[in-house]
Amino acid sequence: MVEFGLKLDDNTVAKWKPHYINYEKLKALLKAAKAALKARDALADKMRAAGQDPDAEPPASLPPSPPPPSAAHASSSNLGSLAPP
Repeated sequence: MVEFGLKLDDNTVAKWKPHYINYEKLKALLKAAKAALKARDALADKMRAAGQDPDAEPPASLPPSPPPPSAAHASSSNLGSLAPP
């Protein structure tokens, strides 16, 4: 899988290049998502170790956190930033 980016570059069809996804940006996005999930899981583990429920609603004195991004936000219009330069 390490060579996929190289193979993609080697097999690029010139007339379709403007429509290709920017593979390097996609990899960076996926890496950031994986790191965020890992951090979330580590925080949940710390909360459980402290006897707290990580799934509990926050106290009323705290402002509500924004909802997590949903699959609806991952539409093709949002992938435009992944288009090649």
